Amino acid sequence: MRKIMLFISLFMLVYISGCAEKENDKEAFPTRELEIVIPGASTGGWGQTAKGMQSILTNESITDQSVVLTSLLGGNGEKGWKYLQSQDGHSVAMNSSLLLTNNLIGQSALTYRDFTPIAMLSTEWEVIVVSKNSDIKEVKDIIKKLQEDPASLKLGISPGIGNDDHLSFIQGINQYGINGAKLDFSVYEDRSSLLSALLKRKLDVTIMPLSEAKSYYREGKIKMLAISSEKRIENFKEVPTWKEQGLNVVFSHWRGVMGPKGMTDEQIKYWDEKIKEMVETEEWQQILKENEWESFYKNHEETKAFLQEQALFYKKLVNGF
Repeated sequence: MRKIMLFISLFMLVYISGCAEKENDKEAFPTRELEIVIPGASTGGWGQTAKGMQSILTNESITDQSVVLTSLLGGNGEKGWKYLQSQDGHSVAMNSSLLLTNNLIGQSALTYRDFTPIAMLSTEWEVIVVSKNSDIKEVKDIIKKLQEDPASLKLGISPGIGNDDHLSFIQGINQYGINGAKLDFSVYEDRSSLLSALLKRKLDVTIMPLSEAKSYYREGKIKMLAISSEKRIENFKEVPTWKEQGLNVVFSHWRGVMGPKGMTDEQIKYWDEKIKEMVETEEWQQILKENEWESFYKNHEETKAFLQEQALFYKKLVNGF
């Protein structure tokens, strides 16, 4: 009998030990390098955000793991987001409103519900841009030309129809009874190509985030006719707002982070805590300042609610066109 009891005790000890080891394995996340997916050009806003995250997470020892960047250009972000679907919780990807609008305009079956919301990071403003030698002096000139003939100007956007550059402009000109469907839009995969086309006079007007236009503006290569903020920006006080130029629109462009669907609570908690620690650093504040971005941090739960809210906003916006 004693032998039987001893055997049972040893069995239970081994069993409990095995369970403890499994539990410890679960708590060991992350077990390998972390990955941030850039679903577009590495030189764009997504790329700059991801590079900033990589630098701070590693240089400030917020994570003990190395952080790698993977840039996948194509499909208005879809190529990168489909790649994310095949990964586990060690990988996250940058996102923006394209995740919502690609689906709403029928270009993608993907939606925000196919991923795990992690965080919102920043917002920035849209600018209406022409080349420095353009005869277009102000937004009112654009409105006048488009009222006379909606196809009279060659307009450019990147990376695709339905992004904030496109929708913000359409929202503005709709107030003047201009049919957005008749506008002559050309689409470029990245904003470097877009700006190159503008400088070569292949385009008359482009709409893009401020951070990606400002260096060309400061070099005197382009004119920024208006910015989509509520009031003029501190470092660009000479640039009027869209509202000052007759477009009754205030429009911000947000960027965030998401993971693959089905992440565990431990994985979500890890990214949630590390990103919160990241956005509280002086280095992150400097990145925001250098790029003319505004802090828009939201944690996992707040981001989940925000995306639901934005899905309704963009559905109404797209249906209105």
